[in-house]
Amino acid sequence: MDEAPLQRRLWQTLKSRRMLVALSALGVGLLLMAVPELAPVRGELLVLVITLALVLIGGYRVDDATGLAGDRRAWNGATADIAHEALRGLIKQVLLEVIEGAGAGDSAETLAERASERLTEEMNNHGT
Repeated sequence: MDEAPLQRRLWQTLKSRRMLVALSALGVGLLLMAVPELAPVRGELLVLVITLALVLIGGYRVDDATGLAGDRRAWNGATADIAHEALRGLIKQVLLEVIEGAGAGDSAETLAERASERLTEEMNNHGT
């Protein structure tokens, strides 16, 4: 059965928690209007039902928003891990090149300067 995208989207909307709460509140509101014995307190009960429905819908909205924020934090963390690993690889590569090119009389300061220059050069090359 091939459904149109609009029908599929409408069905997803009708199945959502917020829509179910809204439809339930509408049903309860209609039942309150249909019962004549509740006429003296009908206004207060309708306000109560509508308020509860709005609180539930708002709570679902906050829950969805925090879920999205958590997903975004996890994605940013994964990106940071990838960047960290790439930087480690670059540093390792530069240090190996500097150590292999070192002479017998090179001091630690000389090697550190070469490594720093090489890292700056590599980062400038990757940045452009």
